[in-house]
Amino acid sequence: MNMFRFLLAAISWGLILTFSSCGKYEEGPGLSLIPKETRLEELWKLERYSRDGVNKMDSAFHYLGYNYQLRFSDINDGDYIEYAQECAGCSDQLSWTGKWRFENDKEEVLLQPNGREYGDRRYKILRLTQNDLYLEHTNNNGVKERLEFSNVLEQSEIDHEEEKDDKDKNKWE
Repeated sequence: MNMFRFLLAAISWGLILTFSSCGKYEEGPGLSLIPKETRLEELWKLERYSRDGVNKMDSAFHYLGYNYQLRFSDINDGDYIEYAQECAGCSDQLSWTGKWRFENDKEEVLLQPNGREYGDRRYKILRLTQNDLYLEHTNNNGVKERLEFSNVLEQSEIDHEEEKDDKDKNKWE
């Protein structure tokens, strides 16, 4: 019986040590069974933007546009689309396309825009879950830019389910 406990403890410690080092990204997740491509290939909405650790969401509108969203395509391998509005409350939506790919053993993502005025952008992936995408980029002036996105599709599915639950609840009252 003692040998069985020892073997079980050794296997448990081995698994703990193995899986504790599986986290590729600094801010998580530690372990995910969902492939990185599947997690990335979503529609992401910019929620927070900072430069050298200081919130600069107001200046993000100048650089990226209002209501900035980034869609990594799961239809055409390696395509992405950026969406934005020119002003707060504008109904016209601007869009730009390009190609993306993982680099540096999937620790970075490279965006290569089609015909946009600025060139390639390389982002270090800090967090990549089904709901969150955190990217970091050091610009030409040595300033660290951090972009935090939430998954628009995941949130809309949650909202839709909540609306459905509310309708079902009201139907029975």
